[in-house]
Amino acid sequence: MAANNTGGWQLTAATYARGGRVQKVNDDGSYTATIDNPATRDALEFLHALRWEDDSLLADATLDWGTINQAFAAGQLGMYTSGSDVYTSLVQTNGIEAPMYGLTGMPLDGTDSGVLVGGTLAAVNAKADDATKDAAVKWIDFFYLSKLRDQDQAVADAKVNSESGQPVGTPVLPIFSREQYETALGWVKDYVNVPLDQMAGYTDVMFDQPVVGEPSRSTQETYAAMDALVQAVVTDKNADLDTLLSAADTQVQALLDQG
Repeated sequence: MAANNTGGWQLTAATYARGGRVQKVNDDGSYTATIDNPATRDALEFLHALRWEDDSLLADATLDWGTINQAFAAGQLGMYTSGSDVYTSLVQTNGIEAPMYGLTGMPLDGTDSGVLVGGTLAAVNAKADDATKDAAVKWIDFFYLSKLRDQDQAVADAKVNSESGQPVGTPVLPIFSREQYETALGWVKDYVNVPLDQMAGYTDVMFDQPVVGEPSRSTQETYAAMDALVQAVVTDKNADLDTLLSAADTQVQALLDQG
C-alpha cells in the first residue's frame, strides 16, 4: 500500500516492528515528529531493495486498502501487510476462498518493537436526545459487544453468518480479555469456517506481541505525509531518503505545532 494514507499506515507498522516511533509526547504535553529515525529508514531501505534489487515488489504506487485487496484476490501479489481481520473483507468483497489465504504475525526486532493496533469507532452524536442516545448505545452493545460475552448471542450471530456464507472466527485482538475471547470462540466452534490452521502464524503470537497505539496527534495527516516516502522508493531507484525523511518530519512537525 502506498496511497490514501495507507502507505504511511503500514510504514508506521513496519517502523514499530523495528522498535521505532513516528512521534513522541514531550513532558510538557507537546508532540515531536520522529519520522526520521533508523527504524523507518530501515523499513524504507527494505522496500527499496525488494523493488530495485530483488524485483519482488509490485511496481504500483497507487495501491490502497481496497485496491491491494483486489490485487491480492486477482493473484497479482502474494503477500502484503494489513490488519488481521482483512480476511472477512476479502471473502465478502473479493471472493477469496479459504485455500488461497494464510496469515502470520509481523516479525519484531528490537527491545522497543511492537505491533500497531487500531480499532473500530462506534460513536453517538452528542447533540442527540437522550432516547436516541440510549437506543444507539443498546445497538452498539448488541452489534459489537453482546456476541463477545453472551453465549446465546454469540451462537445466534455465528449461525446466521455461517448460513449466509459469511466468515466466522476471523482472528482479531479482543476488546475483552484473552480468556473471554477464547471462551467466545469456543461457543461458536461448530460454525467457524475460516482456515484457522492457516492463520496459526498469527494466532500463536497475537497475545504475546507488545501492542503500540497509533500516533496520537494528526494521525491521518502523519500517514499522508509518510505515503510520499513509500511512493518514492517504489517509483524512484535513486530516491534520496535523507531528504525525504527530513521533509516528512518537517511537514508533520508543522501540523503537530498547530495543535
